[in-house]
Amino acid sequence: MTAPTVAAAYRRAVALETRCERAWHARAVADGPIRSPLPGAFLEWCRQGGFGVPPGYWAAAVRAELRAEPSLLD
Repeated sequence: MTAPTVAAAYRRAVALETRCERAWHARAVADGPIRSPLPGAFLEWCRQGGFGVPPGYWAAAVRAELRAEPSLLD
C-alpha cells in the first residue's frame, strides 16, 4: 500500500480490506461473474486520493494500537 502519508496508507489499507471482504461475500452468493463497471471519472478520482483521510482517523488508529501494544513506545 502506498500513499502520500502514513495516515493515508492506513486508510487505504482499511478500505481495501473492507472492500475485499464485501467482494468475497458477494462472490460467495453469486451464481456467476459479477460485473459492476464503475465510471472512469470515479476511478480516476479514487486514484488521486478520493475521500482522503477523515480528521482524527489516523490518531484514533494509533491510540488503539498503542493501547493494545504499549511496548511499541519502548
